[in-house]
Amino acid sequence: MLDDVRGRAGGTVVVPRIVGPISRPAPARGPANAPVTIVEFGDLECPSCKAAAPIIEKLLSDEPDVRFIFQQFPLTQIHKWAFKAATYGDCLARENNAVFWKFVKVVYENQASINEANADQKLRDYAAASGANVGAVTACAAKPATAGRVDASMELGKW
Repeated sequence: MLDDVRGRAGGTVVVPRIVGPISRPAPARGPANAPVTIVEFGDLECPSCKAAAPIIEKLLSDEPDVRFIFQQFPLTQIHKWAFKAATYGDCLARENNAVFWKFVKVVYENQASINEANADQKLRDYAAASGANVGAVTACAAKPATAGRVDASMELGKW
């Protein structure tokens, strides 16, 4: 599988240093006691993150003993609605891990139709389509504590 990843990445695979266990709760897939854990610091507005999603899906399908953790890392300098999407994602993950993954898939599929002006409505629509309690998620996303959790996730990714 690693050779396949190298081929898709143009021959280069960056292996980050091991920073120890991720203590911050985050949405995850795969067995909790997996021998390998992959952590993505992702941005739901990022085209490269969207492009990586099918590769990650294949890896998780091919390697069932891998755990995959998603940490919010919106690139706010270049992505105008990414932080808002991260707050929705954080709230969805706290509500229901499976709903979070459905939301990520729908946002990536519809990334081109979201902009700064329509982000609130689109993110609410995609949360509803994913099976979320939209009122609860919208209220959660607006809370300062949620922004604080996204900020903490971003700090974790700045190692």
